[in-house]
Amino acid sequence: MKLRTASASLFSASILLVFALAFSAIAAPVKYVFLFIGDGMSVPQRTMAADFAKRVHNYDLLINDLPYAVATTTHAANSPITDSAASGTAIACGVKTNNGRIGMTPDGKPVESVAYVAQKAGRKVGIISSVTINHATPAAFYAHNLSRNNYYDIGLDLVSSGFDFYGGGGLSKSNDT
Repeated sequence: MKLRTASASLFSASILLVFALAFSAIAAPVKYVFLFIGDGMSVPQRTMAADFAKRVHNYDLLINDLPYAVATTTHAANSPITDSAASGTAIACGVKTNNGRIGMTPDGKPVESVAYVAQKAGRKVGIISSVTINHATPAAFYAHNLSRNNYYDIGLDLVSSGFDFYGGGGLSKSNDT
């Protein structure tokens, strides 16, 4: 278990270092940084999609030609299987958390996402999603909530973030009851 924790910490540190370099004056100026997240996607899904595209349409997946890619192992702090809230928080904030939590540690403390780090560095920040913009994965970059289902409160976090652009498949309207 300590090996997993150490490798998860090393991975989180390396991700944060990459983003820190991208936003620092030391690195060559970076005009845009894009983070593509295939929610629920892993190597088998990409392999199958690439094989299908090649066999049926005779083309390669463009995502496979991007200059940088990162593969991760995922597990929530409280489960070997992660949900979108916990995995989104790990990607956005560099910490493992419990399933259902967004932008918070397992004990409920808010954590800063790389999007806020970029904003503080004077960068423009935008979140684009094919799902509702207050869904767990996009929300991990701007919200802090104990439940991924508190859509209204997550929407309030969206407004208070001060980010420059949002685009998505609407808003979910209800909170947990």
